[in-house]
Amino acid sequence: MGKIKEFFHDEIERASRETDDYEYQYNKWCTEQQELERQRYFENQLKFTKWQKLRIQFKVWKFQFISIILRIFRIG
Repeated sequence: MGKIKEFFHDEIERASRETDDYEYQYNKWCTEQQELERQRYFENQLKFTKWQKLRIQFKVWKFQFISIILRIFRIG
């Protein structure tokens, strides 16, 4: 009876360790996935802001170009 009890006790401990290990691996994987998602989000935000800056810069250049042309015609 003692050997059977000891066997089940060892099996329960082993299963508990494996479960803890699986839980740890799953939590680690979830954390990595969240970090990757966060990184993708910030990269997309950075790309978006780059395009926004380029659009604004283009509008500024366009305005400067038009104002230079208008000055030339006013002077001439």
